[in-house]
Amino acid sequence: MKKLIQDQINGASDLTYGAGGVAPWLSWGPYMWADGLGADGVAGGTPGRSDGLEWACSDLVSDRVHPSASGQQKVANLLLNQLSTDPTSTPWFNQ
Repeated sequence: MKKLIQDQINGASDLTYGAGGVAPWLSWGPYMWADGLGADGVAGGTPGRSDGLEWACSDLVSDRVHPSASGQQKVANLLLNQLSTDPTSTPWFNQ
């Protein structure tokens, strides 16, 4: 993915987007990795990340991979924040 984004930034003809483009616009998404709960292991306690993101067991379904309803809400909030604040997405997202 990194190479594709870099190639698009550098103007690769097979990755042009916009009017007359042949490819979709490529971008990074929100960073969703977090090491469970914060340093103290308490939901809402000492965060493990500077932005406070943490994943509780209840944020995942029984396979511990896919998000539960609360996890889906966290993912949705991260995506909404990314799209509504990133300088490359705000021109079309915030219309």
